[in-house]
Amino acid sequence: LASDAAPRGVRADCERELDRAAKARRAKTRADDAYARGHYRAAAAMYKDALRLDAFLELDGLRAAVHCNVAACALVLDRCAEAADACTRALRLRPDYQRA
Repeated sequence: LASDAAPRGVRADCERELDRAAKARRAKTRADDAYARGHYRAAAAMYKDALRLDAFLELDGLRAAVHCNVAACALVLDRCAEAADACTRALRLRPDYQRA
């Protein structure tokens, strides 16, 4: 009888990826909340944490949006060079992204 279950190693890899993606989404949600409350420095750090988790790798549009959010925080904090760098990263991922 063939089993429908994935091999243990494949299942473990999938679970790790799903966990990393969930952590990235939580970091982005917390960053969105911090930004909405005016905690821009904290929001920028959380957006960067979400990007470091690299769970958005397959979703260039979402990854570009997170880079753009980093840029928005940087602008409010008067960090123009950081904002320009974040926008450039967003545009590399999604050249038609008008928010960047």
